[in-house]
Amino acid sequence: MDEEDRILLERSARAYECAGLTWRNGSQCFYYDDPETGRELWNPLDNDGQVFRLAVKLRIDISHAPDFVVAGSGTANSMRRENGDDRDATRRAVVRVAAAMAPAT
Repeated sequence: MDEEDRILLERSARAYECAGLTWRNGSQCFYYDDPETGRELWNPLDNDGQVFRLAVKLRIDISHAPDFVVAGSGTANSMRRENGDDRDATRRAVVRVAAAMAPAT
């Protein structure tokens, strides 16, 4: 995982209000305490269910055009070109918007 993705995941987790967020350097991922399922991996860049819950909770709107996707909520917006994988572009656009909505630390 590159540093940009790590920062996006951390900020999106703060926006989602993940409890007990911890970085595991050995496995290069974040974990959080889910009240329903216990300890879970946080990666909405790869997880359709997590990115859907993130978009719903933060009220992020998603629109698709023939070759790009736009996600936005209030003043936070992100546009991603779809290079053959619209699901990946959608997840990344939503995570970028969520990261921009994160409270300052």
